Amino acid sequence: VKAGHRQGVLVVPQASLVAKLERGDRNLKYYQQSSKAEAERLYRGFARGLRKVAAELISGEKERQGPSFEELQAIRAARALVDPKEYFKLPDEDGKPQPYSAWDDRGVPTHDADGAAIPKSGLKRLEKLYAAQVKKFQKAKEKPDAGGEKQQPGGEKENP
Repeated sequence: VKAGHRQGVLVVPQASLVAKLERGDRNLKYYQQSSKAEAERLYRGFARGLRKVAAELISGEKERQGPSFEELQAIRAARALVDPKEYFKLPDEDGKPQPYSAWDDRGVPTHDADGAAIPKSGLKRLEKLYAAQVKKFQKAKEKPDAGGEKQQPGGEKENP
């Protein structure tokens, strides 16, 4: 209710999202539609989510399920300043210790917490994470903070 009047939202299912009009045909052909039961389940879940978001927007209150966007941005910015050699040795974003017991000279884990060698697929994933952290670290070092000073690892600042 807003200004004494009930507010409403009309949700219209769009079959055209899965329809094709083939050359020479006059009728739409429908492909990959879900079953009636699945469509009903999806619609009810969507409507439930829509009601929840609408209630949050109207009341101005939001159910806290974790850190806010701004808090996450601050956490990610702080983690970008971590030297890649130390990245896998620090606790993760949730504060849990990393599950590794040995690292190579670059700081990339080679053994899990039990002392077993990490499989090749796991090493490949860790190498990607390491490469991404190197890029973030380099970018964070080059990026000036709000005062126009370059940020150095460890929170030190350098005047340009």
